[in-house]
Amino acid sequence: MRSLLPNDYASELCAAASLFKAEYAKRYQAHAHLYPGVAETLRDLQADGLVMAIATNKVEAVTRDLTRILGIERRFAMIVGPESVRHRKPDPEALEVILEHLGVSPGEAIMVGDTTTDIEAGRGAHVVTCAVLYGYGSREEIEAAKPDHLLESFERLPDLLEAIERQP
Repeated sequence: MRSLLPNDYASELCAAASLFKAEYAKRYQAHAHLYPGVAETLRDLQADGLVMAIATNKVEAVTRDLTRILGIERRFAMIVGPESVRHRKPDPEALEVILEHLGVSPGEAIMVGDTTTDIEAGRGAHVVTCAVLYGYGSREEIEAAKPDHLLESFERLPDLLEAIERQP
């Protein structure tokens, strides 16, 4: 909304944001779905012993509800949203909170995301970055962010992780 309204429309921006949040809270469940292969891949990664977490700019309660609705809530050790940090992504704070809470060093982690914000946050947290080429970000934006890895399909993530693990 900020990109649609000039700076001198601050009050309209606040009103528009409030309306959006109210409507989103009523409707976010209606079209929620997982991309193909995501549920199975998350299941397999968890079965392989990977600990996963979500760093999001969405409201934590909405994210928790969506993971429950989509049947993937038990796949994640924690969810960190804007309520739990002072700075939203692209600031790395959410990732740093996750790493510290889980006792994981940046060298042992990977940030998988679909926006430049995700890639910038991962880079700021000094973790490997991987962009999926579907979702919120356009391919051009994602490629311009220069993630360490690009995936056309989330189902390819286990192969990528295995290749990264084999690197010296």
